[in-house]
Amino acid sequence: MEIAVLLVFILAGLAIGWLRPKRWLNILLVALSVFSIYWLQPLTPIRNLNFYLPTLSIWLTVWVWAITYPANRTEDQPTPEQISNHPGEKASRRRALIWGSPALLFLTGSLIIGLFIILKSEPLSRLVSSGLRSLNGQSPELAAPSDLTWLGFSFLAFRLLHTIRDRQANRLPAYSLSEFAVYALFFPAAISGPIDRSQHFIPEIRQVARLSREPDWIQRSAQNSFDGMQRILIGSFKKFVLADSLALFALNPLNAEQTRTSGWMWVLLLAFSARIYLDFSGYTDIALGLAHLMGVQLPENFNRPYTRQNLTLFWNSWHITLAQWFRSYVFNPFTRTLRNKKFGLPAWLVILLGQTLTMALIGVWHGITWNFLIWGLWHAGGLFIQNRWSGWVQPRLEGRAIPVYIRGGLQAGSWLITFLFVSLGWVWFALPTPQMAIAVFIKLAGGGAW
Repeated sequence: MEIAVLLVFILAGLAIGWLRPKRWLNILLVALSVFSIYWLQPLTPIRNLNFYLPTLSIWLTVWVWAITYPANRTEDQPTPEQISNHPGEKASRRRALIWGSPALLFLTGSLIIGLFIILKSEPLSRLVSSGLRSLNGQSPELAAPSDLTWLGFSFLAFRLLHTIRDRQANRLPAYSLSEFAVYALFFPAAISGPIDRSQHFIPEIRQVARLSREPDWIQRSAQNSFDGMQRILIGSFKKFVLADSLALFALNPLNAEQTRTSGWMWVLLLAFSARIYLDFSGYTDIALGLAHLMGVQLPENFNRPYTRQNLTLFWNSWHITLAQWFRSYVFNPFTRTLRNKKFGLPAWLVILLGQTLTMALIGVWHGITWNFLIWGLWHAGGLFIQNRWSGWVQPRLEGRAIPVYIRGGLQAGSWLITFLFVSLGWVWFALPTPQMAIAVFIKLAGGGAW
């Protein structure tokens, strides 16, 4: 996000926060969100693709609303007797059942996952790019994965998949199209999250409209403006000053090959650890601040993750909404299935399999490459070892009087081990191939002069 874009968003947020357009709030937010995804969509070499991709985002949003809303509706639904006595109502009810059918929900979810796989897999995205170039009369030999850069699709996909899954589980309330479009395309969170749930976000929007003309609305708007601008300034400093400065020498494929000494390799790695946190949390601060200007509370996404004393606490504090999404829709249902008596699996194996699947998927969410997969498995292994260690040591420490200095040493040691484990894991994340990552590990271990 450029400074000029941020300034436009700030002005838009302040205008909505102070004008309080109660009746037109959803329409205005939809218009701003639609404008932003067209405006910020990167230009692509494929002719007209920078128009079609945002249009497809809008189409998917409307489609998912259409197939999840009618069958969810509980207000004013006719009784069976009314349906049988009125053929029109019977036909309407039948259409609703078709739209909300399990098969249609499954196919739509599969389509979204398929698009995600194409975008995250370089061979597939290059193949699709080649086909699109051929259709447009362009040279397919110039196809590249970057041709399919789709602004905000990863976060949109999670929102839509959450909606479909909650509809399948019959726990999705009914929303109007404008409410759902605001939720799916909300411009402050479209680029980098957080991944809010509709059950939290849409009541927030309704509350903003409801409080728009309360007696204390001026004081409320002033406080929202102050708090929002403060958060935006903090996020901007973290992103544009600190993170962008660290990017000049943080670990990357070029300086990883050029660096010969272990000491400097550690400097590059620690700079990357700081940079990735400041960059991502800075963007999140900006998103939360922009939303706050309008009186909307988005969920927190970071909570001092590098201060945590074990990996479980780290993942409860790092990219919180992503971790919660995978916990709710992957880990919990998967382990619940494995706990079925017919499998007869021990508890430790259920935990290991659940953590392996969940963290592997979180890894490839960033990109379908060996390094991202290994990064996810790295954390899965660390989480399992920490889980087993905690389960063994905690009962042995309970009820014992441990001196303060020993307890403090244990806490400091736990923090250091956790921080180093996370930082070393970033080697897989920052580099494109396992061979390059292994070479960096060798240098970090002393394979180069200090």
